[in-house]
Amino acid sequence: MIAAQGTQVRSLIILLFVACTALIVPSPAAARLHDPMRPSRAAAQHASDSEIDTQAALPQLNAILIGATSRVAIFADQRVHEGESIGRFRVTRIHPGRVELFDGESRLERHLFPAITAFEDK
Repeated sequence: MIAAQGTQVRSLIILLFVACTALIVPSPAAARLHDPMRPSRAAAQHASDSEIDTQAALPQLNAILIGATSRVAIFADQRVHEGESIGRFRVTRIHPGRVELFDGESRLERHLFPAITAFEDK
């Protein structure tokens, strides 16, 4: 009888240990880290066809250099001054943190640091 109680106690301890471990160790889906610089899924779903075409036609803005006499935007590995063109776009103005572009039909802005519009908890 005492041996049976000892086995039950050991079984209960093992069961509690397994249950607690399941609470402490995150599931593989929860263990994935969220990159704060990656655009949210909601923002990507709301992109229109023209925005997708523009993103494909215009390289990523990597840097902005503003000096006393010149302003330079660096898209991928290409340096562009105000008034010069990159792809089908002409750089109309370079500001600290953003660049204004024009393609003959519409105006466009590229920001060096995208604004965080939504947080994902997943």
